[in-house]
Amino acid sequence: MNSDYKEIEKAQIESISGSMYMLRRLAMTGGLDGFVYSDFTDIRYEAGPRVGTLYMRVNPRQAPRFVNSISANDCLRLRSVFHNFQEGTLEVGTVGHWIYATAAWKPGLQQGDLYALDFATCPHTNGHWPAGITGMQGKVVNLQLSDYCPHRGIFGMTGSGKTEAALQALSWLGQNVPKCALDGLSPNGDDQGNWLILIDPKLGKNSFRTAADFAGLVGPMATEIADIEAALTWAVSEMTRRNALHTNDIDRLPRLIIFMDEVQRATEASPLIATLLRRLATEGRTANIYLVVLGHSPRQSEFGGESTKSDIPGRQVFKVASGQDSHNALGTWKPNAATLTRFECLVLDPAGSDLFVRMAAFKCDSRVMDRVPRGLPQMTEWPALDANDYLDGGRITIQPSPLEAACAIAAAEHGYGRDNLQRMLEGTGVPIRSNGTADTLKKWGQAVLNELVGNPKLRKEQT
Repeated sequence: MNSDYKEIEKAQIESISGSMYMLRRLAMTGGLDGFVYSDFTDIRYEAGPRVGTLYMRVNPRQAPRFVNSISANDCLRLRSVFHNFQEGTLEVGTVGHWIYATAAWKPGLQQGDLYALDFATCPHTNGHWPAGITGMQGKVVNLQLSDYCPHRGIFGMTGSGKTEAALQALSWLGQNVPKCALDGLSPNGDDQGNWLILIDPKLGKNSFRTAADFAGLVGPMATEIADIEAALTWAVSEMTRRNALHTNDIDRLPRLIIFMDEVQRATEASPLIATLLRRLATEGRTANIYLVVLGHSPRQSEFGGESTKSDIPGRQVFKVASGQDSHNALGTWKPNAATLTRFECLVLDPAGSDLFVRMAAFKCDSRVMDRVPRGLPQMTEWPALDANDYLDGGRITIQPSPLEAACAIAAAEHGYGRDNLQRMLEGTGVPIRSNGTADTLKKWGQAVLNELVGNPKLRKEQT
């Protein structure tokens, strides 16, 4: 940890501990407009890089009145305790039996730009990267893409720090280039490496252009709507190919990570993009394909109705414009992301816990960017594929063996689902490759059955 951080943290702790002492003294002398010392069973504090927080455990009978007194500003002496070390909007809420009051530090107590290398190193393997620090002593928060959290959303206003957060992830993930061909298998089962797809309809000052020459890129950065559709169609076709592999082979596939900025702008411009994203969000995990999407706040249209929270389980939310935007991004009214400061965010990491963590995000570090291998993308342009070949309701591109075909049609005739179809395949000695293969076979069988039913001559020949 650098010395500047330690000096500012020392000043933060002195200020907030003084406020805690003031709160205790006012309670003991009856100076809190009716609240007495016995109402407080415990008082603690936390000094974070961007904010300070007082935690108060209050007599349950007094807790609602205590929260209202702080929020309504009708207890001036109580408010003065917090104004002693904080400024701006004071957020008040409850965590279990604790009441918390938190806000930004006064000028001079705020930490400056924070970089991961100044605090700790993080292995750039297995999809990990250091995202920021929280709490006292600069505790580093590491995030990852995994089976527990296959997709992440980074949301916030323009200039809030969301693009920097994406570049921070890219600079660490981009160091681990796969040691195999684009359609090959990793020789090392411990860490497969990361293929990257970059999509940025905006190409602003803080866009992904600094990562446009990473050696791990699948194709050129997609900025036009036609290119974005082509890149996502290729990703869905790759997902179909991967799901047709044997399960043991899927475990050796490099990760395919899609970073997409301005997701709202792209989905509004093209319904096909929204459809392709939903397909990748719901089925990509089984093929080692992951999404990191950026936007101002998520809406139902991007990821298919009420499935937004389930399909994008990991969220990193920076300052947003309103409480409603905060609710859209977090799925809850408390905490409120509209009260955050710049480069501060709330993180939900299902791989760790189901609680939002308030942290100061790291800025992308040129020292880390310099470690990333540079080179040409694997493809000079995105192939012109027909998206209908890979979407529900379109043509299903699969060439089953005779036994697979017979089982798929029989399963469709009996209305069997995937599990029963897999049992039928096992009974005929056909090796089971993956759930994705069984799903595709089931759709193929239903499509063939529908065609046979619609054409009696074909059905007679089949029988």
